[in-house]
Amino acid sequence: MFNRRKNAKAALLASLREAALRAVWRLHQENGPGDVNPHTTEVTAYSLASMLTFSADGSPVHVGDVIDRVAHMIYAGKAENRDSRLAWTVWELERLGYADAAAHLAELVRTHCGTRAV
Repeated sequence: MFNRRKNAKAALLASLREAALRAVWRLHQENGPGDVNPHTTEVTAYSLASMLTFSADGSPVHVGDVIDRVAHMIYAGKAENRDSRLAWTVWELERLGYADAAAHLAELVRTHCGTRAV
């Protein structure tokens, strides 16, 4: 059971990283197709690239607390980027079929401002 949960969290993290890489690539394509995530245009490539680590302090992400780490990373970033980063991540989680994780992330950022993480 523990390995299944660990693998599921690792898959979630890998999917978010893949989505961030896709979005960064799409942002740099002149005259290319836009990204599927409508919030990509509101997030800078730098913000997306920093989200690839999903760690506010640069330490390795432990798969056991991926959503807490993502919440902390969103909150630890520049205040003016929080809403767009949250919107982008929630949309991606929902697209990937992680609706519960998306709701949990939104709740963490809204109520705890990411302070429960790390």
